[in-house]
Amino acid sequence: MSPSIRSLLNSLACAMNKAGFETVTYRPEGELRFAYFDATKVHGCIFELVERGPIEKTLSRVAEIAAEWDGRDPIRSLGELE
Repeated sequence: MSPSIRSLLNSLACAMNKAGFETVTYRPEGELRFAYFDATKVHGCIFELVERGPIEKTLSRVAEIAAEWDGRDPIRSLGELE
C-alpha cells in the first residue's frame, strides 16, 4: 500500500470534517481506498473521494451501459457489469 495515498486520504478526510461534513464511511486501507461525506445540508448530496486505479474499469463500464440505457430496469447489480 502506498503511504502517500493513505496520508492524502487522511488529510482530505480531516479537512472535510473541519469544514462540517460528517464522514459517512471511510476505508483508507485495502485495494480500493475511499471516503464518503454527508454534504446534504449544504449541497444536497454526498461527496465521494475514491482513489483512482482499481475502480476506473468499473466506472468506464458503467458509462458505456448508461450511454445505451433505454430507461428500463433502473436498478441493477454491479455483477451485471461484467
